[in-house]
Amino acid sequence: MLASHSDLRYHRLFRYYFGAVVVLLTVCVTSVWLFSEKELSTTFASPESYSPLAPSVPSQLNSGATTFVTDKERNDIATISSTTTTVMQAGSFTSALESEDYVTAITEYEHLYASRGIDESDVYRQMIINHASAHIQNRETQKAIDLLRAYLAVFYSDVDALFTVGRAYRNDARWFEAIQAFQDAERYAYQATNIRVIRGQVNYAIGFYMQELKQQQKSDEVIELFQYLTASQPETPRYFIGLANAYSAQRRYGEAIDSLRYIQNDYEEGAEARSMIQKLTQLRTSWLNVDKP
Repeated sequence: MLASHSDLRYHRLFRYYFGAVVVLLTVCVTSVWLFSEKELSTTFASPESYSPLAPSVPSQLNSGATTFVTDKERNDIATISSTTTTVMQAGSFTSALESEDYVTAITEYEHLYASRGIDESDVYRQMIINHASAHIQNRETQKAIDLLRAYLAVFYSDVDALFTVGRAYRNDARWFEAIQAFQDAERYAYQATNIRVIRGQVNYAIGFYMQELKQQQKSDEVIELFQYLTASQPETPRYFIGLANAYSAQRRYGEAIDSLRYIQNDYEEGAEARSMIQKLTQLRTSWLNVDKP
């Protein structure tokens, strides 16, 4: 006896849901086994070594034949597929991060970010920041830098990552690189409290770097530092005053005066700049007249 139209519909639905349930159970069992191991399998961590699992789909769907599957049922299967893929991507990300394969870790994070969006993938982003912070705390600054630089190569405007890599450079007494990282963090920060904290770190690094250069009598490097600062943040008048002082230390009075002219009409620093111009002009005149009979 031929099955009725309704019987065929329920038979297809049963096969459809049964395939999806089998896949979901497989993923759950696989995930429990993977995360119960002390270290995840290296083959699992390689994106080329596997293909994402997919739900069992009736052949009628692939052939384009008419079916009685509703849109809701298709969405349910798509959700299962998406969840399966996310579980595998998260496992690969965690495995690569723990094994310090940072290039692979960031690649897997990109997949998570693309599939889950900024909000749902933020937990993995925070894992990257925490992992780097742990390296800094353990005095493994280069590992922290390698991880964060791999991340920032893609997500270049992440303020937390920029600030953390600045901390790594600072703790390693790599002052110029710390200054650059903190400045980048300040450039993308938008909360007033964060901006104040970041600026404090910039000034902290500048102060220590200048102290180091002066102790080593590297006056040219002091000039280069303030040339960089005035070029990268020309809206900060104090950098022009620092540049003028650096030029003046080498008796390059004309260049010192020129640097101060940029801020001589500044509301806050203009009065000091004009006073310095006047003194430097007198010093230059005296210096030029030294060799005259």
